[in-house]
Amino acid sequence: MRPKIPLPIVLLLTVFGASQTIEKSSPTDQNARDVVTGVCIHAENPEFPPGLPKKKARDEIVLHATITTDGTVKDVTVVSGDPILTGPAIEAVRQWRYVPSIKDGKAVESHSIIKVAYILGNGVSLPEDAAPDVPREPQEDVIQEVERGEVFQLMCHCVTFPKALYAPNPEYSEAAKKTKFEGDVLLGVLVGTDGRPRSTWIVHTLGRGLDEKAIEAVRQWRFQPSTKDGEPVAVVINLGLRFQLR
Repeated sequence: MRPKIPLPIVLLLTVFGASQTIEKSSPTDQNARDVVTGVCIHAENPEFPPGLPKKKARDEIVLHATITTDGTVKDVTVVSGDPILTGPAIEAVRQWRYVPSIKDGKAVESHSIIKVAYILGNGVSLPEDAAPDVPREPQEDVIQEVERGEVFQLMCHCVTFPKALYAPNPEYSEAAKKTKFEGDVLLGVLVGTDGRPRSTWIVHTLGRGLDEKAIEAVRQWRFQPSTKDGEPVAVVINLGLRFQLR
């Protein structure tokens, strides 16, 4: 049994999950095209209350948040959503971390709309926390490298997208296979100028050994590197992998 893999490079930040999908849009401040949207490097799942009525099992929460110059989240407010669920969604988003938006080579605050679309029905494979040895943060200081202009983000208009040239599928873990566990993992990947992943970590966990399998596979991937002005450059991206039993 092999997992089905969607398009590997996630263009908008989409934190996949069988129980909820969290999507970050472009910054609400669109008056300056040279402001680069930050990449999410760490996300937490909302802990929604159990035993919700069926009518509350599938819907969307819309939040407004400020991403600070150090990549933390503040001033999270509700735009719309069920009052029972907005509290857990806000608490989760406050724990997220980003590579901050960049303007003229300096980190700047940005305002974002974050959509939390959740599915809490019976039979859904609910994401779990990763094992303690699974990397949840970059293995190097990505924020400092972006600010120094050594690493770029894909929303920068002058940087091309990396293209996956060799992308072996991750294996299914035995624990997930036995319980028919399915879902999506979101990774952070720093792709070097040689097209190799320099740093790989889990942004949004799935559990049951699938986070480890995703990391193991992506570390083997090879890309046609991104370029800027015709020269290869390192980029930090979000990459989504779907585990689904056929």
